[in-house]
Amino acid sequence: MSAGRLDGRVAIVSGGGSGIGRATAMRFATEGARVVVGDIREEAAREVATEIAEAGGEAIAQRVDVAVEGEVALLVGSAIDAFGRLDVLHSNAGVLLPGSVTELSIDDWRRTLDVNLTGAFLLCRAAIPAMLEGGGGSIILTSSVSGIVAEPAIAAYCATKGGLVML
Repeated sequence: MSAGRLDGRVAIVSGGGSGIGRATAMRFATEGARVVVGDIREEAAREVATEIAEAGGEAIAQRVDVAVEGEVALLVGSAIDAFGRLDVLHSNAGVLLPGSVTELSIDDWRRTLDVNLTGAFLLCRAAIPAMLEGGGGSIILTSSVSGIVAEPAIAAYCATKGGLVML
């Protein structure tokens, strides 16, 4: 890892244990950020944090269910405790539970909203005060083209991704 555009910055990446979140965590570290890798799958978060450390970067792992306010507060607190500040939030955790409006269970609807939309809201609400205390920061919310143009059979996912565009 080397100094880059994020040298000296601290970043949280939710959903950082795989996919876009993993790639973001690795890139942030390559650009010099100290990274908090948050994921509901603690082992996956730990693997990414270890990979960053083995490449010469700084990272910690934190298990988080972004739909749980207390766990989100712990995630932001772990960034402050470990690195003293917070500069970047990438709210990337998400689920896609298939089903049209007439097929989707209410539990799957609620879980999708809780993770994809409420989770992003809770992350922003917890992160913004820490960012303001440090002089500002950047927030990235992962949406999807499905938040702009709906797709069949993924009603809750489309609704949440559209909500993220507006958030």
